[in-house]
Amino acid sequence: MQQRLAAQRSAAPASSSARAAAARRCRPAAAAARRPTVCSAGGSELKLFSPSKINVFLRIVRRREDGYHDLASLFHVIDLGDDMAFEELAGTASADALSCNMDGVPTDESNLVIKALNLFRRKTGRKQRFKVDLQKRVPHGAGLGGGSGNAATTLWAANELCGRPASNEELLEWSGEIGSDISVFFSRGAAYCTGRGEIVEDVAPPLPLDTPLLLVKPPVGLSTPEIFKALDLGRRSTADPLDLLARLSTEGAAQELTVNDLEQPAFDRLPALLALKERLAAEGRGYSSVFMTGSGSTIVCIGSDDVPAFLQEPQYTDLFVTPARLITRQLTATRSICHRAQTAVLCARRPAQPLRAFHRLSVRCDSDDEIVPIVSGRQKRGFTPKEYEQLRNPDLLGGATIGEELGEPSLAFH
Repeated sequence: MQQRLAAQRSAAPASSSARAAAARRCRPAAAAARRPTVCSAGGSELKLFSPSKINVFLRIVRRREDGYHDLASLFHVIDLGDDMAFEELAGTASADALSCNMDGVPTDESNLVIKALNLFRRKTGRKQRFKVDLQKRVPHGAGLGGGSGNAATTLWAANELCGRPASNEELLEWSGEIGSDISVFFSRGAAYCTGRGEIVEDVAPPLPLDTPLLLVKPPVGLSTPEIFKALDLGRRSTADPLDLLARLSTEGAAQELTVNDLEQPAFDRLPALLALKERLAAEGRGYSSVFMTGSGSTIVCIGSDDVPAFLQEPQYTDLFVTPARLITRQLTATRSICHRAQTAVLCARRPAQPLRAFHRLSVRCDSDDEIVPIVSGRQKRGFTPKEYEQLRNPDLLGGATIGEELGEPSLAFH
């Protein structure tokens, strides 16, 4: 990979101290353990965690003759995600059955979950119909690829339940037929994507996996087709994407490296989003970079997950605010390993009861005397800055039942 980058580059144009101490004391050995995979299989049922992503940088290379755009982007999967449960329906079923907890999410054939099931049947010749329960936590219209993650998870689940008639490579190839960035969810977690986003190359994570993130999304979403339609190619960055990729690995996520060419049309359509980004960047909370991900409207603060006090002001009460971490997966992970992760989640559920902001709170044990909170489920609205401060209070973890330690293999997406 490094040799390829070098060759292409040569051819291309040139808090309080107590809180800080608590954070150090409770730092997980593996950062992604904050959000373990929830995955189990039994008979004809499968429960899976469906992650989302951020674009650490996003360059629009050109507008193609077919109306699409070629891009070059560093995608990274994160631990904010949805829970999905799959069940085979009886042979007499004539349609799939999709249910979702989030208002406004379609459950008909316009949903990528149903599109993925139709694609799977068309490619494999299977007739099996499925019941899918989608518990969404990734907001809609956020630029986080929640729907794309759902589609990738659905393809993987259908293939598993039908006895694996397709390889992972085939699933990846097929996924490009229904969405441009679905393919990234078949990567190891960090991927350099080109074409429409469907050409995926695994890369070593350019940033440490324990890099803290804060995601902030206003209640209004943005339409990806409308953002691309409003893109002014003359106002794009001129940065070489391969140079951005190389520098991120050596310099970290500096502001000048987290380029997103879609910020221009997004901020033109939603000036308040630009104002939010600028105010977050001016807070001095330790953010090395503040940028919009995808086509918006989520703003990513990288380098710290501290919540600025101004987000408690009345005009910001409807924001979706959540910490996040970068995650990767092991391609050799198995369902039995995933089931082991779920066991750890289940036996640690009891401490979640005082925390109304979360569906579930898990813990892992880093040593004999340290307990680390793992956020593994949030209300669809996210949670307020006040609730987030509650999460950071170690006293709320008193009396926790500690699940078994989660190792690196349990970080598989599926």
